[in-house]
Amino acid sequence: MVLLGLVIGAVSLVLGAQGWELVRLWLYLLGSAMLVLVGTQLILSWIVIQVLEELSRRPDMASDDLQAAGAPATAPTNLGATEGAV
Repeated sequence: MVLLGLVIGAVSLVLGAQGWELVRLWLYLLGSAMLVLVGTQLILSWIVIQVLEELSRRPDMASDDLQAAGAPATAPTNLGATEGAV
């Protein structure tokens, strides 16, 4: 979508340089901007989904690593507490 928007924008720019009035080109320019923005949003959303998917797999991977090393499968729940604190 981003590439299509850039192509439409470039064609509109060339047509504008050849003498076409802005009144004839505004819809193409608007569509071009919309395609670039929607395409960028889709790319960013895909990246966020990939990061969240990887983060959701991390506890399972850590558990598997701990079991392979012979450590207990569950980690302590009070990691921030000091010993002897009430």
